Amino acid sequence: MRNAAYILCIISTVLCSWMLIPMAWMIPMTLAAKKVLVMVNNILL
Repeated sequence: MRNAAYILCIISTVLCSWMLIPMAWMIPMTLAAKKVLVMVNNILL
């Protein structure tokens, strides 16, 4: 489920890449989501 959320973040970032202001928000949020995903996976393993 977490991987699906990360994939949707990437898809929405790519689809909205023509809008500069939303993309300036989406890129850091996508990276933050990936960081949380990696941390949770490390804790669970």
